[in-house]
Amino acid sequence: PYVGVAFVLVVIWILLATVKMPAASERGKMEEFLPTFLRLFKKRNYRMGVIAQFFYVGAQIGVWSFTIRYVMQEIGLNEEKAANFYLAALLLFVSARFIFTALMKFFSPRHLLSFASVMAFVASLIVAFTGGSLGAYSLVAISFFMSLMFPTIYGMAVEGLGNDMKVGGSGLIMAILGGAVITFIQGQVSDLTGSILLAYLVPAACFIVVLFYSLRAKKLASDT
Repeated sequence: PYVGVAFVLVVIWILLATVKMPAASERGKMEEFLPTFLRLFKKRNYRMGVIAQFFYVGAQIGVWSFTIRYVMQEIGLNEEKAANFYLAALLLFVSARFIFTALMKFFSPRHLLSFASVMAFVASLIVAFTGGSLGAYSLVAISFFMSLMFPTIYGMAVEGLGNDMKVGGSGLIMAILGGAVITFIQGQVSDLTGSILLAYLVPAACFIVVLFYSLRAKKLASDT
């Protein structure tokens, strides 16, 4: 897979080097980035949205990165069969996106985000303290509730940004850095405690941050 990704990147680099690209029409606006960023940073709803996105992405990558190892340890499957749990989590993640989208006709995104955060937190606690088959299936179930989070946090955080939407959206995308930071912390917890189960307390804590944002988002938005 890595060789394939590297090959695609080489092709893209060659295309960028050989194809004449259109001139950037907004080049002069780059100098407005810093004032825009400072203006956005003062908006509490946006600032908390970036923080929530950081912790959500960290939780997502952490949950998925340790899935196969967890299943191998707790159920005793080999790596190939344990990978089926990871595949099931991905399929559940995709299908749940459509389910939550349909539910938004009846419930506000903020309320759905609160519900999903609580359920992901509870499932993470089961994973951390139960183990066995119940822990493994709960681990897969977390993906169902995570499916809602990224686009919902994004939409709530950029609400009311107006002309600052472009820079604001970039900041929320950059929050994927949490995938590197939180996963590293989760790995350290696993190594220090000698337990991959307890390592799932890290994403559980991340879901608490998302829950806090969902509960405070309406007030935060009204304060800006």
